[in-house]
Amino acid sequence: LLSDGAVVMTQVYNGRIDDAVHKDHKPFVSVWDGQVYDFEWWGIPMGAKNGDAAAKFIASASTAQSYADLTKYIAYAPPRKDAIPLIAKDRLNDLPTAPANFKHALQINASFWADNADQINKRFQVWLTQ
Repeated sequence: LLSDGAVVMTQVYNGRIDDAVHKDHKPFVSVWDGQVYDFEWWGIPMGAKNGDAAAKFIASASTAQSYADLTKYIAYAPPRKDAIPLIAKDRLNDLPTAPANFKHALQINASFWADNADQINKRFQVWLTQ
């Protein structure tokens, strides 16, 4: 919708905006004031066939250096504060958890969305067709 000019602003995953700006040369600007964030987790099902290998992968993928390296490919934020100093300074401004960008961040309210997502999505679909 943003690329097509149907809207002048939107909420979107920052990695998509970063790609549009850096790869497609779109004139988009991220506004970090009031950004919404949430957490994601790694997990291994009990009794997993390759549980030990999965645990080793998670340990390796969760290091500060691994998170810092990921930012070279997509502007997703490292969840570890100790990764921040390992990120190139010119890349840091593109990340939602950069200290300057995270000042007014809001954690998503999962209970609200669990209770209201279906109703809000229906209203959004109607709005899209107008």
